[in-house]
Amino acid sequence: MQPEQTPEKGFKWDEASKSYGIPSQVLRGEVPVQPNAQPFQPYQQNVQPAQQMMGQGMMGNGMMGNGMVAPMAETKATTAFVLSLVALIGFFIFPLTMLIAPVSLIMANNALKITNLNPSYHPDHGKARAAQVISAIMTVLLCLGLAFVALIIVGLMIGGF
Repeated sequence: MQPEQTPEKGFKWDEASKSYGIPSQVLRGEVPVQPNAQPFQPYQQNVQPAQQMMGQGMMGNGMMGNGMVAPMAETKATTAFVLSLVALIGFFIFPLTMLIAPVSLIMANNALKITNLNPSYHPDHGKARAAQVISAIMTVLLCLGLAFVALIIVGLMIGGF
């Protein structure tokens, strides 16, 4: 090839794109594709199943080192949560249902002892914590109500009734 016949290097610009500095391929909606380009593959993280994990002992996420999933300890978190909701809703319908709030509180505390071993992994941790909060509030209200009733009874006894 003669030096005066060498092709221009870089993109070829047409007249429409010269004023904006945009390649004409972009203006026409064309995307240049390399002949040996790979198709787009979304990023995929290399996740190994639990059975392929190696090592021995118990790991922090509930997985045993031999690839087996450690069995989660059974809790009564669901029962405690249901009882706390019954105490809360029943308080507005029939106030004596508040008497189950302390039972629910004890059950929730026992469930939290188990789930606190690994709170980020145990599936019942949130339910047990919610049951504990609701039951504690209802138990405090129950104690306040019983104290009020006791004051009324003492007042009536002192008054000579």
